[in-house]
Amino acid sequence: MKTDALQAAIYSRLTGNSALMASLSTAWGVSAVFDHVPQVTDPENVAYFPYITISDVTASQWDTKGDNGATGVVQIDVWSRARGMLQARQIASAVYALLHYQPLTITGADHIWTDVETVESFLDPDSITRRAMLTVRVAYDNF
Repeated sequence: MKTDALQAAIYSRLTGNSALMASLSTAWGVSAVFDHVPQVTDPENVAYFPYITISDVTASQWDTKGDNGATGVVQIDVWSRARGMLQARQIASAVYALLHYQPLTITGADHIWTDVETVESFLDPDSITRRAMLTVRVAYDNF
């Protein structure tokens, strides 16, 4: 179901946008878009915030008469240590604009549509970190 190609397509779409990248931390020395919550020597260091994770990718069969296809649900999280929710929400809005009803280039598949289904924001249990979570659904045919 090409979930690896789907993740790569979303990663490319996000990291290919200079305005979004400029809003994220540069402390990593690489793009601040990850597929996991990165571990650093000092997790309290606010220099590593904000960043984005593309965490869960779940695909379901969505075949047509002539093609094998899938719908993938992807969770994208924005992590911030700003004092309020505004920074996380602004970055989530930028991610929304880059993905909602926008084309994706998925290796080995034909993209059909992308829909950002939900955007939520909340205070993490540590009472310091702000998090915005987007749920994105993508439909595609494999070839």
